[in-house]
Amino acid sequence: MDNTAYVGIDPGLKGGIAIIRHELIECHKTPVINIKRGKGYKSIYDEKAMTDLVCSIAQPVVFYIEKQQPFPGMSAPSNFSTGLGYGIWRGIFAGCAMPHVIVPAKTWQNDMHKGLDKTWDAKARTLHAVSRRFPDAPIPVGQRNGKPHEGCVDALGIAWYGKTTEGSTER
Repeated sequence: MDNTAYVGIDPGLKGGIAIIRHELIECHKTPVINIKRGKGYKSIYDEKAMTDLVCSIAQPVVFYIEKQQPFPGMSAPSNFSTGLGYGIWRGIFAGCAMPHVIVPAKTWQNDMHKGLDKTWDAKARTLHAVSRRFPDAPIPVGQRNGKPHEGCVDALGIAWYGKTTEGSTER
């Protein structure tokens, strides 16, 4: 029996991390710290909690992280924040000598969305596919809207892709 943990990561501030080992599934929101900024709060990555989470996953483990790149139309701060999270996760993998695979979004989505209505947007197709494959998955829900956390849903899709394809690892 394969005892490997397949871990998917959506690296954004509102991303998530999902772990599949055998039939056990864990889903976590990306660890963040909320700091006071003016009248509101700003979220920043909690690198210590991110490292602790990665290091707490028992071997054997392979991490699958969604490749990040700038997109036309996205603001500079948004592109920077996404790239920052991607770099933090990659640095944690390198520092801990953890095997990982970089997966373009279209690669795992095309695999996950097979047979689904292409008129739906990508987020809706991923939610449908994940809900169908993992009806009892412990996906956190949003405090405001009560909907499944999109970052965790994507992370579970990425983990499933890793488990079903077992791509080559990159260090």
